Amino acid sequence: MTTPGNRRRALAACLVAVVVGAVALAGCEAPSGAIAGSAEADQTQGQSELPSSSAPGVSSALSCSPDSLTTKVEHELTFATSTPAEPPYFEDNNPGNGKGFESALAYALAHQLGFHDTDVVWDTVAASDLTSSASQPFDIGIGQLPITVAAARSVDFSHAYYLVNQSVLARTGGPAAAVRTTAGLRTLRLGARAASAGMATIRRDVRPSRAPRAYPSVAAAERALQAGRVDAVVVDLPTAFALASAGSGLVVTGSFPTPETGTQWGMTLERDSPILACVDQALDALATSGRLAAITQRWLGRGAGLAAFS
Repeated sequence: MTTPGNRRRALAACLVAVVVGAVALAGCEAPSGAIAGSAEADQTQGQSELPSSSAPGVSSALSCSPDSLTTKVEHELTFATSTPAEPPYFEDNNPGNGKGFESALAYALAHQLGFHDTDVVWDTVAASDLTSSASQPFDIGIGQLPITVAAARSVDFSHAYYLVNQSVLARTGGPAAAVRTTAGLRTLRLGARAASAGMATIRRDVRPSRAPRAYPSVAAAERALQAGRVDAVVVDLPTAFALASAGSGLVVTGSFPTPETGTQWGMTLERDSPILACVDQALDALATSGRLAAITQRWLGRGAGLAAFS
């Protein structure tokens, strides 16, 4: 029986490390790729795997085309996400406009499978439906879904398309807002949730001149930032985007290199989905071609104005 852990190990050699500004690949032919329940909170339990528009193109290893795929509606590919569909993953609460990281990725996947934009349909569902074992009216669910053993009992996960990395969250107009280098971060007052990936990133990658401040939760770290007790906090990028988009006067300034382990996001399909193998193959092709990395950079990296901290 194939488990999420087994699939993760099988794909580890081709894990796409999308660094803001650089993409590292191990053993592949070419370059590839709100607080409660956040990616930060899931960091220790989201064990997953990873893979991997151009004009529509069909991969050759499997017979994957609109004519051969058994989709919910013949010759259509139906995606679903929850509402609201928020930036930077979607734009204007409209997943069908191709704007935002996950909307753009969905259309790139559809193209890779041979579908045209007019063949792509979107449903809006409750967030719980994206990982429900019940029969659903859509082919693929997408919406920042961490690949976990628990969820994999109810749905099939695709190969992962995003490995969550850490980022810097600062006050708009504060001392850290204009800092774009790791050296510039070293003299600032930094904070993070205690024993988190963010705290490990501060100690390992920044090595600040003064001890970072540890907080019992991301919410506590955010309050300290808002109160000016720290200049910046380091949290996972999805959580940082969520906090910054809440209109709280915070800004995401940059991100750190993608780690080799951690929470990964995948698309969901019904158990034993007849199109899973083709979806995985298409994601792998996007990773190998560099298209996945380009989409990630456009919406979650330098294209979004983020610095690349090293």
